[in-house]
Amino acid sequence: MEFAKIPEPTYWAKKAVTVAELPTEQRTAVETAVEYGYYETPPGILLADLAEELDLPQSTLQYRLQQTESWIIEQFVRNLTLGDVALALKERDSRIVTA
Repeated sequence: MEFAKIPEPTYWAKKAVTVAELPTEQRTAVETAVEYGYYETPPGILLADLAEELDLPQSTLQYRLQQTESWIIEQFVRNLTLGDVALALKERDSRIVTA
């Protein structure tokens, strides 16, 4: 019988983020946008119509969606691909310095 040590995983589930971490207003905005096809290509609904559906000024909805999108992308880069991004930046910087 042989025993081998299992290597450390490169990704832990505890690093995952969820939309539940967003403020309620932002979570509602993005969930409704997805439900109505706002992020589909072509969009299933226009921002103005989505704002009307949510009974919000268009500028308020746009702000909430932008804040949510920014948070999602930031969390993705920071928590899910930080090692890959850091490695890619390091490789890019080393190419620039040596060129």
